[in-house]
Amino acid sequence: MVPRDVSETELVSDFPGVGNDNAAWNRALVDRLFPVDEKPESARLLAIDEDVIVAVGATLGFSADAALPAFVKTINDRWSIARTGSFAILAAAANGFARLPRPRQAPPFVSGLSLLVLAASGMRHDEAAPANAYYARLAGIVGVGRTEFLAASEIPGMFERLAEWLRADVGGRRGRLLLPGGGYKYVGVPINQCVFRAFDRAALADFFTDRLPAVRPELDVLAMLRAWPGRHRLSAPATRLLHDPAAEDQVRAALSVVRDAWNPQVDWTQMRASVAGGRRFPGRLRMRVTPEVELFVSSEADISVSLADGRWLSPGREAAVATSLLDQLAKASVRFSTGGTAVVLPFGGDTLYFEHQEEYGIVRVLSVQRDRAYVLSRDPAVHESLAEYEDENAELPTGWRLFLRVAAEDLPSERKAPELKPLIAPKLDGGLRVDRMAWLTGAGPMVRAGHLASPIEVKLDGESLGELEAGGCVFLPCADTLKCHEVEVGETRWTVRIVEQGPRAGIGTLGWRPESLDTNRHGAAALDEVKVTGAVVESWDLSETLLCPPGTKVTSIDHWGTGKRISPELRPRWLTEIGFEPERARWELFPTEDDVWIVSERMVVCLDPSLPPLLDDVARKALLAVHQPRVLGVDGPDARVTELFAALRQLAEAHT
Repeated sequence: MVPRDVSETELVSDFPGVGNDNAAWNRALVDRLFPVDEKPESARLLAIDEDVIVAVGATLGFSADAALPAFVKTINDRWSIARTGSFAILAAAANGFARLPRPRQAPPFVSGLSLLVLAASGMRHDEAAPANAYYARLAGIVGVGRTEFLAASEIPGMFERLAEWLRADVGGRRGRLLLPGGGYKYVGVPINQCVFRAFDRAALADFFTDRLPAVRPELDVLAMLRAWPGRHRLSAPATRLLHDPAAEDQVRAALSVVRDAWNPQVDWTQMRASVAGGRRFPGRLRMRVTPEVELFVSSEADISVSLADGRWLSPGREAAVATSLLDQLAKASVRFSTGGTAVVLPFGGDTLYFEHQEEYGIVRVLSVQRDRAYVLSRDPAVHESLAEYEDENAELPTGWRLFLRVAAEDLPSERKAPELKPLIAPKLDGGLRVDRMAWLTGAGPMVRAGHLASPIEVKLDGESLGELEAGGCVFLPCADTLKCHEVEVGETRWTVRIVEQGPRAGIGTLGWRPESLDTNRHGAAALDEVKVTGAVVESWDLSETLLCPPGTKVTSIDHWGTGKRISPELRPRWLTEIGFEPERARWELFPTEDDVWIVSERMVVCLDPSLPPLLDDVARKALLAVHQPRVLGVDGPDARVTELFAALRQLAEAHT
């Protein structure tokens, strides 16, 4: 029996606000996620996360801190998900909506679907649940202990009802809802609405802070994100979709929602709640300029969080931090956290601004409001424009300079984001190039685009291969045909040759003295001379390769604290026949972009000086097995890396 479908006005919330009921949230969500667009049939997603709820809540009169709990309570009460342990009431509303005559008003159940997507946005591997535990995330949000919900089979149909309304009743003027397939049969639908999850929000906040000043109509935000150096901080699911050509509409739709909801004044200056129950507080960065430059961090929050060096930041106190923090803030926001609670210093890029405030002293600000400011910068353009204000005696990390009491009119009008260079014309890329405009058979090139303003048609030997979009690529189906091919991309034309072999680059000779004592030590045949011939090829970049001793057990740990055991590659036995012993040979390890630490029992290598928020069992066991290791950074021994490893080891020991 389906419980009675209560009216929109029966429920009274504990959160007084402007129209704080399901109807108000529902209208605001529809207008935010599916705005009327001049371009019909635009791809859209119900991409709900905490930022979207905060942005929608602001239109209803809620602060950043109150929006999320208000939404969860109001919508959960309206659809009785926690009380009944079922989606039946929500499904009944969707089914009843389907029977109404057209044209219909906006579906009243969008708020309930948004709650389902919000749960999916919090999915990641942590102490609360594994990464794939959707029901556990939903249970945590609505405040119940169960991890099973009835009527889950109705979920796909509810999303289809929303898609049908956008298509049939509104005629595509509010876009078309993408319903990507794959994954779980029922809850896979709300999960697939989340290209970017809560874990990705920190990286995307930094991305938009960094790139928004450079965003122009002719540039593609997706292509910019693909080229952004900090993209490795995104979650694994987001990274897969980011580089999947088939998911471009899905990713662009998600990016438009994230960009629309991003508000630096809210995200960086107000306390924020989390769907996982955590809290994030803004931090304060204070600078002292005499007798030497020193930095201090503090927070208004009544909490204690751990600093990277093992010290604690306590309520009402400030802690000194090294000036190397400037290099970290130039790359990303910095978080000091314990459990689900964090104090955050916002991303700054290459230039940070400070003002003198009577209560606190010289503190960092996001925008300058006073007549004079203090500036820390490693931007050569800023160095040149503010040279008359420079403190030449300031001791700072390499590249950084301090400028004192800079007049407001002399400050840059805005922090300039790094300029991206749009590719005026696409380029040929990939394959095995053996000569100028010649590729080896079976390994032909592709046409790759940059940040194009509009799609360009690609033709091969006069036949169209389709359109090349910004950030995309088109493979040329000519690798198996030994001849010259004409490639046309807009106004650009190339002649591509497919050949069986490259030009001869020379003959090398390798020889040794047969009477040498070591010649046949491993059973190699005695030859007077060995002639080596072949092609000269370009090798891949081995600059990031690590050589591991034979038999070494190695574990990689990525940015999210996920450990992966790596075994030595197998060596073919025939190597012993020509003088090599596979068991005694070192083996190559090729770290991925996500790997931060490489750990063995006696050696630790840090590829990126940072600490993961948590550690899984594999990473924790590997760290606890380390005994008197040699700790190295990418450039050799590094005191800071040694300190970070000590903190990483403490993190592992804290969860044993």
